[in-house]
Amino acid sequence: MQKIDDFDWDYLYEKAEEYIKEFIPEAHVNHGTMTLHGANPIVDVSFPEKGNKKVIKYLLEQKCIQYRRGTNTKGTRIRNLGVIFSEDGKTLYTGKW
Repeated sequence: MQKIDDFDWDYLYEKAEEYIKEFIPEAHVNHGTMTLHGANPIVDVSFPEKGNKKVIKYLLEQKCIQYRRGTNTKGTRIRNLGVIFSEDGKTLYTGKW
């Protein structure tokens, strides 16, 4: 099993940004956060919830997306999601938890 520092996080941030911006162009990848769930690396992304509810519902149905709690900032609801990658850190996660 790989350790958290064994992954190429710059590559993961880039791939997560490419994926999430297909659906939500104003999304922000939270560089500097490194999370593992078991052996799978997860990249945190955030974006405004307003105007994106249908896309959020679609994304939450994908196996490569993990729900994260949101926050309220200056009257705006910010949604946080995790983009899950495979154990080798090269592709988006497609299996089961």
